[in-house]
Amino acid sequence: MNGEDRDRGTALARQDEPTDLLSIQDVRRQLYAVQQLKQEIMVKDEDYGIIPGCKKPSLWQPGAEKLCLAFKLVAKFSGEREPIDLGNGHREYVIKCELFTLDGRSLGDGFGSCSTMEGKYRYRGGIKESTGKPVPKEYWNLRDQNPAEAQKLIGGPGFGTMKGDTGGWEVCELGAKMENPDIADCWNTILQLARKRAFVGTVKTRTAASNFFTMDIDNRDEDPQAETHEVPPMQMPQEKATAKPAAAAPSSPPAAAAPKGGTANDKQKNYIKKLAKDVGLETDDQRHAVTAQLCNGKTSTNDLSIGEASTLIDTLLAVKNGKAELIFKPDGTPAIDFGGAKG
Repeated sequence: MNGEDRDRGTALARQDEPTDLLSIQDVRRQLYAVQQLKQEIMVKDEDYGIIPGCKKPSLWQPGAEKLCLAFKLVAKFSGEREPIDLGNGHREYVIKCELFTLDGRSLGDGFGSCSTMEGKYRYRGGIKESTGKPVPKEYWNLRDQNPAEAQKLIGGPGFGTMKGDTGGWEVCELGAKMENPDIADCWNTILQLARKRAFVGTVKTRTAASNFFTMDIDNRDEDPQAETHEVPPMQMPQEKATAKPAAAAPSSPPAAAAPKGGTANDKQKNYIKKLAKDVGLETDDQRHAVTAQLCNGKTSTNDLSIGEASTLIDTLLAVKNGKAELIFKPDGTPAIDFGGAKG
């Protein structure tokens, strides 16, 4: 290949390279904007919330609407007039949500579906009778990880949960299930829920909010007459009534503990890595930055003392439990904010 051919090949290669990529700085600004919206505009238990068994907050429809408002996005839907006939009056909606900028540029799409064959719509239960026993705290912790074991805690098959007269969650006996005789009454409900699922999922993905939120599994807008005895409370009432006010989050990071008993052990290191991932520290660089902030400039867990590792574990647990906040600075560097946590 002569020099002219090489120059021509280089020019063609450059033409093939993508020209509409965001700069690294733009990506950082986007992530920082989502983080600031979550901290300063969104309201916990209204725009997002923690569901028992989930590690990240779940994004709800009002929060997705605020993301659209902030980034000037418009959602357009299709599929509402194309229900899938499942027989015996049952139907399914598969809704497409596409996001556009105000000047009409498409940013991508996503799908959501809902069907009357889902248990909460397909069946109607008999009368629930309360046993008067409060639902054990362990039930909510086990419900997602080990449903069979959780069911044993409330009496086994035939038992569920319900709100008692005082507002607390109680164990109840469940009446026999039967096919919903008025399934058509649920058609609009599943249409709206399919739209919501498509909307929230698409907004979360297209605004790069997945680092801060998981998928919306909020059921507040669903059929109020549906069988919902398995839906967990947003906050366990029995704890809400007796819990003491939480201590205010410290305004500055805790001082790293003095070296104690040699270097951190493998159990501590593995737990630190797990907690870091739980709170959203996905890369080694992110974990090193937070470790350096909390442990006298040290970046590797291999260099930590047992005391320093304990401090790091306690702080990551504080983030996970909402007592401190993980933030991303405009340059993309993560840090722990000990004064900005909500709730």
